[in-house]
Amino acid sequence: MKGSRFRMLLLLGDIVLIFLGFHISFFVRFFYFHNSYSIFIKIFYIFVIIHIFSFSIFKNYSLKVISSFELFKRVFLGNGLAIMLCFVFLYIFREILGKFPTSVLLLAFIVNNFLLDILRPFIYYINGRIKKDIIFVSENNFSELLKKIKSGIEEIDEIVITSLFKDNKKLYFLIKLLEIKNIKLSTLPALYDKYIMLKIENIIPAKISYYSNFNFNTESLIRIIDFYISLFLIFFFLPLFIIIAFLIKIDSKGKILYIQERVGKDGQIFYLYKFRTMVEDAEMKTGPVWASKDDRRITKVGRVLRRTRLDELPQLFNVIKGDMSLVGPRPERPYFVKRHKALQGIRLSVRPGITGFAQVRGSYDLKPVHKLKYDYLYIQKRSIFLNIYILLKTLPVVLTRKGW
Repeated sequence: MKGSRFRMLLLLGDIVLIFLGFHISFFVRFFYFHNSYSIFIKIFYIFVIIHIFSFSIFKNYSLKVISSFELFKRVFLGNGLAIMLCFVFLYIFREILGKFPTSVLLLAFIVNNFLLDILRPFIYYINGRIKKDIIFVSENNFSELLKKIKSGIEEIDEIVITSLFKDNKKLYFLIKLLEIKNIKLSTLPALYDKYIMLKIENIIPAKISYYSNFNFNTESLIRIIDFYISLFLIFFFLPLFIIIAFLIKIDSKGKILYIQERVGKDGQIFYLYKFRTMVEDAEMKTGPVWASKDDRRITKVGRVLRRTRLDELPQLFNVIKGDMSLVGPRPERPYFVKRHKALQGIRLSVRPGITGFAQVRGSYDLKPVHKLKYDYLYIQKRSIFLNIYILLKTLPVVLTRKGW
């Protein structure tokens, strides 16, 4: 399908689904069409213009995308901006139009996202427009690659390094150039360990991803599932968040949240959120050490939170941000990653998780070396179905307090 026809198909699909989404939102909110429905009919064309404008800002009418998650992200951002602009429009002209239920707008945001996240990937997929343009590079063809990037004639989504760069200045220049051009940089599995250590030791300034034949759309689907489940759980457990925060505050002095640096995918450092379970400044005298089962630094409330794993709940925000996944190897601190080779390499090729294979198959006292074996097994067998299995096994493990 030609580019103009393809964009027209997307545009018509958006109009139909936005109209359908608002209808569903009215029905869900009132179980019949409220008197404000007449306002919606009068100004629907305004809503359409606002949505198309917002979608255009976030490139929702591009002729090609690299993954289903990229589509999801663009729809989410475009739809979010559109709903906010609709709200502003209704507020400005409220004297003329009358009252329009805000709840319908909020519901429309959810429903429209859901409908568009189903249709758009389908349209892009059947037209062969979800694809990545990849170029393999070594130090030998470095100059040729630079010419291609600077010319901008050839569309490039990812560059894969196939050999070690002896000249770090060339590598540094390549990384900076790709950052400017917004092109992903990855390396072959055999070289991944060495490049990751360059990142962890701050020799190179940006992450280099792990290149594999793992289905990129499957990866995107995992990310979408993570996002929606985390968003639901945050709202579901919101009252519990408030109760836990109150109990921590009255139990001991210090902050409610414990925020700590961890090493994420491809050696990127991120800040992990947990409910504080230890006394304030617990490592001031000891330095970085792994917590033990009967650790004296753990508070009374903290002990309960650790046993029930409720201290991990704030990590749902890490999943929303993209630092973590619901399922994956547990993230470690930079201090330990630098000192233990087993915590480096392929273990950093996936996003760390709130729960993982090691947590549902082992016990609390399982030795680190055995946990690592489970982590490597998970990475080798990783799939949507394995993730679902681990998530389903997590609940009984938490209730019986056997894993983790």
